[in-house]
Amino acid sequence: MNIRVLLCGFLALLLAGCQLPQPDPQAQAVEREAYQAIQTGDDAALQKIANPELKTPEADAAMKQVRAMMPKGKPSSSKLIGWNLHTQVGIGSTAILHSEHDYGDRVVLAQTHLARKAEADPWLVQGF
Repeated sequence: MNIRVLLCGFLALLLAGCQLPQPDPQAQAVEREAYQAIQTGDDAALQKIANPELKTPEADAAMKQVRAMMPKGKPSSSKLIGWNLHTQVGIGSTAILHSEHDYGDRVVLAQTHLARKAEADPWLVQGF
């Protein structure tokens, strides 16, 4: 009996140390802001967090096409379902975040690409 209790305690301690890695909170905040800006048509908010390469008439037209496919209103739930972070010394970092937004009758899966040149720089949207 005592050995079972010790084994269970040891297993609980072992599992407590095994946590999944978490995405950069700043990248996650920019991803949420980008999704909301695109979904609601808040072009001014999107421009604040967009890479300069996205500030073109072609990118604006593409975002309008994406927006037209998105459901209206707020999703009943949203969650991050995956991410990938890549850092190259002297070049910068890129992040790809995958999110799921449940609207009841449909689910939107979004993929947002972010980039920054240095760790002190803010994340900027590079693609959606």
